[in-house]
Amino acid sequence: MKIIYSSALLLLIMSIHFSAKSQSLLILQDTTSRGDNCVPPKITDACVTFIAKKSLELSFTSSVDRLVNVASKTEIGEYIEYNLTFPTDDLQYLDRVLSVHCQLFPQESRINLMLEPKESLRYFVTISECYNTYLKNGVNLFAQALYPEAKQEYSKAQECFDAPSDGEMVMRISVIDTILYLKKIAQENFEALDFKSAMETYNKIIALNPNDLSAKQKYNEAQSENLKLCDKNLKKAYRYYDEQNYEKAIALYNNILSNDCYDKNSEEYKLVEANLENIEKKANKHREIATAITYQMNLSRKGSPIKTFFGLSVGSYRDRKWAAYFTFLFNTEMFEAFRSNFPKPERTPEIDLAVGTTVRPVRNLYTPFWIAFGVGYTGVSDRTKLRVYSAVSPEVGILAKIPFGRDPKAGLVLRYTLQYRFALDPQMQNYFKRFNHIVGLGFCF
Repeated sequence: MKIIYSSALLLLIMSIHFSAKSQSLLILQDTTSRGDNCVPPKITDACVTFIAKKSLELSFTSSVDRLVNVASKTEIGEYIEYNLTFPTDDLQYLDRVLSVHCQLFPQESRINLMLEPKESLRYFVTISECYNTYLKNGVNLFAQALYPEAKQEYSKAQECFDAPSDGEMVMRISVIDTILYLKKIAQENFEALDFKSAMETYNKIIALNPNDLSAKQKYNEAQSENLKLCDKNLKKAYRYYDEQNYEKAIALYNNILSNDCYDKNSEEYKLVEANLENIEKKANKHREIATAITYQMNLSRKGSPIKTFFGLSVGSYRDRKWAAYFTFLFNTEMFEAFRSNFPKPERTPEIDLAVGTTVRPVRNLYTPFWIAFGVGYTGVSDRTKLRVYSAVSPEVGILAKIPFGRDPKAGLVLRYTLQYRFALDPQMQNYFKRFNHIVGLGFCF
């Protein structure tokens, strides 16, 4: 027998017990043909035919019949035709409810049979689409970026009896797990101010789900914050350039270019590239000329005659790092002290040693000054009693460099130091001048 499926059948659903969480039978009435194979045994009987796939293996129970009479079962290809007959000669049969059972699951479907004598009805029995229903629900939730809910629907689709074995649900669930992981990574990058990585990660999410409005919004936020950060770095780079701190300026310019702050065809991007090239050229030519050697002098009058001190100070005066210096001073009486007949006993030989630290407090082209501070030792000899008196001499000084040319390899150095002395033996303080002013002139290279 030819089985006819038409659009009219879908509009005449006698009973659909459909659940979004489980499978159920779907019973459709056929109004285009009659069950010719079903012959009622009595004139007062009616005939009802059900057609279903063999795998369903239907069975029937009735609310008013002690036993449902299955008159015949006929195989038609992959289908089975069940022909049932029912008595109609009693008014109680008007309230008959027929329950249709399937071996695949315990749920049953019920239809009300209002039968008349010799009436013949025909039904098709199928199963509600479990897999497609959950798949559709999952797709809708995924489009709304409701990933946990979509994952749950996809998991239910996997369990459906009609689920294909193509692994599609495994793939869809894997995509959701990937998106959830990427969202976590993107948020961590955003909080760590790594906005470029956050943008790249949100782009991956958008590629997996173009409808994810939250990811698009987060991408825009990261892009905005990245531009703000690049503007700050650009200002810092200008400042480092003024301070001749080319190493840090170059690092910031490279950071700006690598973070995709500006479009590569924009004027801002071209300007940053030009500035970077200019700084790199200057960095290759720039030398700190950090080492300085100065000739130290002290011309001071303590009574009469004039005492003259001289010596050397050697140190390193770096642009961006701390360094150190060493100073050695003595007066002309030191030479006289080696004579056996020292001509003027009232003159005292004196020696000064000092070590300390140097630092550049302000780093730019217009303030080439360094601060030096340290501690020293001063020794004074008493020739008449052949004694040596000692003092501690903390000091602070300032040094200025005057480079030779725009890209110098050497320069002139001026140095001034203020020294304070206090004797270890307070009674000998009069042997020491309390404040000592030292000037120096030399070269740096």
